[in-house]
Amino acid sequence: MKILVIVHQFLPRHSTGTEVYTYKLAKALQQRGHELRVFAAHRDASRAQFEMEREEFDGLPIYAAVHNYQFEDYRSIYVIPEMERHLESILDEFQPDVAHIQHLHTHSIGYLPILKSRGIPILFTLAEYFLLCVRSWLVKPDFSLCAGPDFEECAKCNIQWPAPKRESWLAKLLALDPKKPKPKYSLRRFLDKRRRRFWLEGERRAVARRWNEHIEALGHVDQFIAPSRFLREQFIKHGMIAADRIEYSDYGFDHSPFANCSPRSHTEPPLVVGFIGSIAEQKGVDVLVDACRGFSPDQVRLEVHGDLGSFPKYAAKVQAPPLHEGIRFFGRYDNRRIGEILSRFDVLVVPSLWFENSPLTIHESFMAGVPVLTGDQGGMAELVEHEKGGLQFRIGDAQDLRKQLQRLLDEEGLLARLRASIPSVKDIAADAEDTERRLLDLIAGRS
Repeated sequence: MKILVIVHQFLPRHSTGTEVYTYKLAKALQQRGHELRVFAAHRDASRAQFEMEREEFDGLPIYAAVHNYQFEDYRSIYVIPEMERHLESILDEFQPDVAHIQHLHTHSIGYLPILKSRGIPILFTLAEYFLLCVRSWLVKPDFSLCAGPDFEECAKCNIQWPAPKRESWLAKLLALDPKKPKPKYSLRRFLDKRRRRFWLEGERRAVARRWNEHIEALGHVDQFIAPSRFLREQFIKHGMIAADRIEYSDYGFDHSPFANCSPRSHTEPPLVVGFIGSIAEQKGVDVLVDACRGFSPDQVRLEVHGDLGSFPKYAAKVQAPPLHEGIRFFGRYDNRRIGEILSRFDVLVVPSLWFENSPLTIHESFMAGVPVLTGDQGGMAELVEHEKGGLQFRIGDAQDLRKQLQRLLDEEGLLARLRASIPSVKDIAADAEDTERRLLDLIAGRS
């Protein structure tokens, strides 16, 4: 079986959750005798937008396109003719039997009718909420949770997020000097009501158009996979995907990096608290740092592992004083060392400010035998039941997180009970077998 895998970005340049899972599943399918190629994008300011080259990573051929996030308008975020032409060329060359989409960000929804017109079945694994929300996270500009898509509310939300190209265009329209500092968030907040209403109506129409075009394009997908029940419910509730077209199936994982893990046997302070992932605002690292500031280095030691260069302003914010010597930032990590890193923790904290889907770091922590503290919403709460494999705290609430950490210090035997109640994690081999079955069923249904 020839499988084309489409993902927003890929290893070795990018190694967060979706990329690592896509790689592991592709290798498992490759080991089952199938031929796979990956179509992904990456940023490279030194090269032309949408330039394409051929690469390889660990025996996986990659079609790597440059996407420097240069958007001409709202629609160019999700309809990209240049990327569609790349797909056509890939299909001509590779002639896949089936396509497995892991993420469409940086790609084009125009892929879906193209694949369907060629008789190529489509399996689509939903990594997060990008199809429902152009910001991907279902959060508002102040990072409070969003109840879901609403054209009017989405338009109001959009005009409050930074958008450099559109800001520059607006500055010219208003005869403002684009080199001078602009007001925080958006010039449009400071327009008179009539002009702002005009702009808002344009945003509302753009949001409605995006929704309608996505609904039409997604009709070409043969089957959707939701790795969490919560995510599945969101797509059904908001009417984007019918219930009979979307199946719940959690991610599978390679257990081998954790085979020799020996979790810390915490007997006395300090409690070693860990974070692994993107140092980005939606990940809530500042909430974790604030919670740990309330302890002395003798009580709690915090290790933060993640790239500090992707969002430097935010990274500087979370590292700003006051920090005691027990709070340390280790920078980018090699995912191949994930078991070794997790073995240093008494507990992992996943403090994300958004719902998440089925966070890979939670699964990895469970495989390493390390309990997890996480927010009480969405896919996080689905994986970590309170006092079963971990503890929940109010999402975004540093004080409540501090309270749960204090419990680990005060309540004798609590950490041991949490370790003993860690749930099992599906193996990547089983996931590959299930994926193979789905793909073969789609191919059989085509003929």
